[in-house]
Amino acid sequence: MSMEAYVPEARKILEDLASNSAQPITYADLAARLGIAAQSAGGVLEPISRTYETDGVLLSVLVISKEKGMPSEESFNQARRWGAMNENELPQEFFRRELQAVYQKYKK
Repeated sequence: MSMEAYVPEARKILEDLASNSAQPITYADLAARLGIAAQSAGGVLEPISRTYETDGVLLSVLVISKEKGMPSEESFNQARRWGAMNENELPQEFFRRELQAVYQKYKK
């Protein structure tokens, strides 16, 4: 099955987390919930991140690396490509700011 097939379920998981202002989950946690390999989580998140222009927030900031406690470097690269993150912005600053924006947008 293609990773695209898991996108609606992954989006629902992230929207539920956001609406409850829940702590971010790890890539491995998301993969386990979807029943896919952990290294495939990025392939599911990329299409969700692509909706930044219409959503106004990057829902994918709710998925973090267990080691770093922040999204992957590729997530930050995508955020820069889509204009969500300034070129000179520190990843930690962007992560905190975008996380709050996600919580605000999905607040119940």
